[in-house]
Amino acid sequence: MSDLVPVIWSYVVLQLLAVAAWPWLLIVLRGRETRRASSPPSNQTAPDLALPLAKSLGLVLVSYATWLIGFSGIPIVAPVVWFVWVALGAAGYAALGMRPAELIDLARRHRRAILVGEAVFLAVFLSLCRVRALSPDATFRYDERGRDYDGSASEKFTNLALLNSLSRERHLPPRDTWLAGYPINYYYFGHFEWATFGRMAFIPPRIGFNIGQAAVFALIAANAFSLALGLTRRLGAGLLAAYAVPIMGSPYGFVQLLLQGVRNYQFWDASRIVEGTIVNGQIAGPITEFPFFTFVVGDFHAHGISFHSYLLALAIALLFPFHPVAARGASEPNAGRHSAFATAAAAFFLALLLAVTAMANTWDAPSLGLLVATILLLRSFECHGLSWGRTIRPLALAASVAVGAAVLLIPHLKTFALPVGITRDPTAFYIFGPVKWLGTTHLSEFKDYMVHFGFLLVPLTLAIHARLIARARGREEPRRRVWANVLALSYVVALYVFLFAQRYFLLFFLTEMVACAVALAIVELQRARTSGEPEERQWNHVFATVGALSAIAFLLSLFAEVWVVDDGYEGPFERYNTVFKIYNVVWLLYGVSFAASIAWLLRRRQAGCQPAPLWFFPQHQAGCQPAPLSRVIVPWAGLILVLAMGAVYPVAATLARARELEGRVQFRDRVALPQGPALDAVRYYASVNRSEYRLIEWIAETIRDKPVVAEGCRAGDSYTLQGRIATFTGLRTVVAWPQHEANWRGLVASSRDPGRPIPVWQEMSRRMADLAALYTSQNDGLVREIIERYRIDYVLVGRWERALYGPETGQHLRRMLTAAFEDNDVALLNTARGDAK
Repeated sequence: MSDLVPVIWSYVVLQLLAVAAWPWLLIVLRGRETRRASSPPSNQTAPDLALPLAKSLGLVLVSYATWLIGFSGIPIVAPVVWFVWVALGAAGYAALGMRPAELIDLARRHRRAILVGEAVFLAVFLSLCRVRALSPDATFRYDERGRDYDGSASEKFTNLALLNSLSRERHLPPRDTWLAGYPINYYYFGHFEWATFGRMAFIPPRIGFNIGQAAVFALIAANAFSLALGLTRRLGAGLLAAYAVPIMGSPYGFVQLLLQGVRNYQFWDASRIVEGTIVNGQIAGPITEFPFFTFVVGDFHAHGISFHSYLLALAIALLFPFHPVAARGASEPNAGRHSAFATAAAAFFLALLLAVTAMANTWDAPSLGLLVATILLLRSFECHGLSWGRTIRPLALAASVAVGAAVLLIPHLKTFALPVGITRDPTAFYIFGPVKWLGTTHLSEFKDYMVHFGFLLVPLTLAIHARLIARARGREEPRRRVWANVLALSYVVALYVFLFAQRYFLLFFLTEMVACAVALAIVELQRARTSGEPEERQWNHVFATVGALSAIAFLLSLFAEVWVVDDGYEGPFERYNTVFKIYNVVWLLYGVSFAASIAWLLRRRQAGCQPAPLWFFPQHQAGCQPAPLSRVIVPWAGLILVLAMGAVYPVAATLARARELEGRVQFRDRVALPQGPALDAVRYYASVNRSEYRLIEWIAETIRDKPVVAEGCRAGDSYTLQGRIATFTGLRTVVAWPQHEANWRGLVASSRDPGRPIPVWQEMSRRMADLAALYTSQNDGLVREIIERYRIDYVLVGRWERALYGPETGQHLRRMLTAAFEDNDVALLNTARGDAK
């Protein structure tokens, strides 16, 4: 019962966020209604999308408005967040101008799609809350004695520290928890979204850490559902996308089950399958994560949080109204005003989502900008025809979206600095900034790419080529022969490369698929202008969009083969983050395109039958000849097989992760856990160090704001217990996890000479030396000097400090300072600076 209450209340708060955002989505959708009578039917309004997307948009709008308020000097507290919610909702409904009866009628007319979308969100949210409850702990890798506590800890300490820190913050820019005296220099907005949500729901970060992860993936499912539904007008396609994008596992996960069995299943292996995975006995090479791996690890990381806003931006781009002036034949008065306002609102939302993506996961911003520009260009061609003259307006619009995003980023950029400590390779070619040419030195194997993306990519590739072949067969004889020869030649060349140049086959495959996808998009746009049947025009636009999304996905994959973002990693780790970030985006694009393509591949072609408005197949009517049974059974059997194999990883990985938790409990001394929700990410720490757990509880109840606490730190000890009090409470510490801080920064102002910038490692080395002196020195003057230099309010003395500095650590400090908290071998000493609150 203790878990059920915060879960249900979180769902209620997410619904309230949707209530505030729904009118803004409807404004965009109404702008699509005010179009010319000659507009293609496939472009008509899609109010089915409103409710599933509203939760995601509501979270972004409320969080960004709250974030701006934080820079104004007004404290960010729960009443302020609720005020923002009320103001945004009231402004939206006032701008929408629809009577309650009209809103009710709208919901009634589209209740099936709305209810199915809501069911998708609720089913995923509740299921994933249950999965998170099986392994909720925000763990560390090594304890103070160097013992391995959780080999799958990943960066949960980092992300819990960010969430706790932002939840304690009352003003912005936010102060860094692991480097006191500096602002956070990381893409933190995704964590700020969920800190804002926690304020609204009055849920502490230690519980919000897990509820937020389940909610993010439920939002991803809802947004993917909306995207596929909007493309195809088929609920089945939406359901496929809601499964394929956030839930389905990779083929490698299925292969593991065959090789390892359930009891020996190693869920981590699926995230390292490219370029040979073992270097000096350690897992190496690029990271090949996919959404459900991120979820089952339980790492509330920036790349996973940004998925929902990324998909939301794609959906709004596809909804974009391209009629800012009144059109002849418009169905309602004041159509021009509605359409102009809708255009402005949609452009603002795209700019906001691009800015939010840059602040939530900067790696995703370039690809999202490219996608938005491509989709706007595609939408313009759909509405006005395919010609060079039609490119100016959508490209100008995309440029204005980019400029708007830059303006919305100004508060962030005032305190954010790109790391500049990385040494550029003098022998390498850089196209711009840190983007470095790799050539063919780190090529992935085709089989590795397929065992990662195969479940999505094989059906998508078949659909693209089947559609191209159908288009070639439908042309006049001279052109048909040319198209047939070109396609046949490409297959012959592919076979030759596969047999005799296997190392380069992935490059060839990706290049060919980029060409095929672009050709498909162009051909479908051309056919849409001449097609006489509304259903066929609809599928023209579906495949034009699939071609555009797929082309960019293939292009991004090709980029990751021959280019790299130089982020300081070298050798086998050089592509570490580039592949990691790009593959996640590619998974999203393949997933949506896969669902839309399957909806077409499974469509029965029955002469004279009219399509049902939403499901996969047309309704049977008198006089229709049913398709042969084999044409129905074989495709369905193939789809069911793919979906079943894709379900292996989520199930097996969840069971394996739960077994890891059981092993940790058995490995440590058995200590009864305190009462509380199983979704609590910190509760487990009572079995690690009961005294420090009591200290964490005491800090949560007693200390406000973000005073500085000194904890022991040593270089090379990331992924350990260091910084544990700052991580679990959101207080600031002098320095912790220095390797991560070094990745986030280049030059910093010196703590000894604030006017002089120095390399971050030099500053952290000084701080670590000062911490060693603080804990071991017998000189009162030196101790006081260090306390004042870093404005330390509390000094922690515990097992970690004794492990670093010796068993006598802190004895002089205990005589010199007063204990604010003491329990067995743990003491929190008050420095009496007067700043602690």
